[in-house]
Amino acid sequence: MSWISHLLAMCKESPIKFGRTMETQPSRDRISQATRKMFEVHIMVHFILVKQFLSAMIKSNHGHIVTVASMASFMTQAQNVDYACTKAAVLAFHEGLGQKLKYRYKTPKARTTSSNFNDFCLGPETVADVIVKHLYSGYGGQLILPERLSIMSGARGFPSWLQEFLRGTMSRTLEAIKH
Repeated sequence: MSWISHLLAMCKESPIKFGRTMETQPSRDRISQATRKMFEVHIMVHFILVKQFLSAMIKSNHGHIVTVASMASFMTQAQNVDYACTKAAVLAFHEGLGQKLKYRYKTPKARTTSSNFNDFCLGPETVADVIVKHLYSGYGGQLILPERLSIMSGARGFPSWLQEFLRGTMSRTLEAIKH
């Protein structure tokens, strides 16, 4: 299908969340299967899909790839270690792809956007509306939703004691919600 290589915009969301800590998984093999599946769906699929469209984007110097990460790509809690690892990988994928398009392939009109959102605060319709509006802007970038959480994108640069305090606060909050 030659038409498929000329896609103008591609958005990829991967909704697998297990919500169990590593030690509460039923068995060692199931940990491996669940974690492997999460990595396949959250990050490996990005490589597979982008490979299908990248050459046409480079050739035409046009297109937009949107990756949907999560606020978990900035802050890992006890309850989401495997999930956060995959979302940090998605963010690194977005950053690396943007650099390749700009500096290696010299294609300033082939754009990338990363959407990082907190699904406890926002519904899928809200996130989709913001992404579509951003696509119509014609610019690449990073979307953080809700915007009041934008400061979290710099959390990895905070002093380690502050990072640990924030992670601990989130872990305790999520544990309280669970019970």
